[in-house]
Amino acid sequence: MHYENNSDMVALAFYILMLVILALFCIWGMIIRIVERRERRSRDLHSRTGTVTKIVLNRFPTRNIESDVSGSDKCVICYQEYEAGEVIRELPCNHFFHKKVTFVIMQVY
Repeated sequence: MHYENNSDMVALAFYILMLVILALFCIWGMIIRIVERRERRSRDLHSRTGTVTKIVLNRFPTRNIESDVSGSDKCVICYQEYEAGEVIRELPCNHFFHKKVTFVIMQVY
């Protein structure tokens, strides 16, 4: 291909540069959409997991601590002693914890 003058070369280089820039913008837009979609799925999954955790935990029995609790009994999650009148949740393994911290620990694990 023989070019008659320098202006043909400049025009061709300009069109090629514009096509490359357009392609880069399209690729950039696709990457942004993919990242946003992944973040949205992650948020949706996390919110559904929290709801499932609440439903499952609410099936486990709770009870109030009697006044005859010994001072050496501590919650192994928050390391605070059980006090009379506090609500505890008993898990199927027969371990019990403060009701307020069982939800937090189940979300972590």
